[in-house]
Amino acid sequence: MSKQSGMVVCRALQPCTPMLHSAVPPLLRNGVPVYLQLRGDEDVNGDEDYLVELEDALLRRRTDARSRQQAGRQRRPRRPTQPSPRFTRESTQLPNLLTTLRGAYDDFLQRPGQPLVLGSFSLLLGFYLAGALSTIFGAAGFWEPTIAVGPLVVGEAISRRYYTRPLHERSQTLRLLNALKVGFYLGVVVDALKLAG
Repeated sequence: MSKQSGMVVCRALQPCTPMLHSAVPPLLRNGVPVYLQLRGDEDVNGDEDYLVELEDALLRRRTDARSRQQAGRQRRPRRPTQPSPRFTRESTQLPNLLTTLRGAYDDFLQRPGQPLVLGSFSLLLGFYLAGALSTIFGAAGFWEPTIAVGPLVVGEAISRRYYTRPLHERSQTLRLLNALKVGFYLGVVVDALKLAG
């Protein structure tokens, strides 16, 4: 085989009649078109040199492919190990129950989408509590100032803890309590507007 102007020409060792390049469709080897040309016993030593070069190229290619496979194996992320079940007989015993429930609560809050759903639920629950307190204890007119002290103290404690911490230090539970407080205050204002109107 010899390389001529960007194409590879193969020569067979058996004497045959010459064939035109256009009669044989080109084969592709490493992106270079290969045309078969049958001729006599010309340049046998050149063919042996070419075969040695071809064998070296194939060996290099095989080692390159192996190194790429090994690099690909190293880049693959390992499968995460299965976490142990949270609720086992030992973890639900009375001394360990609070720790287990707190861990399950933290895992539940870390799921995607839970802060939005639980925050909306807390806002609506606070609005409902305001309507319930004003309806239940508003029936007897003398209980209103007494009942208002409890939500006022709890709301101020939540506000103090929420606004004295930086944004990244606020826990999800504190955010939910703040949403409950905002919903409660909104419900109180709406009830006051209903009663005044």
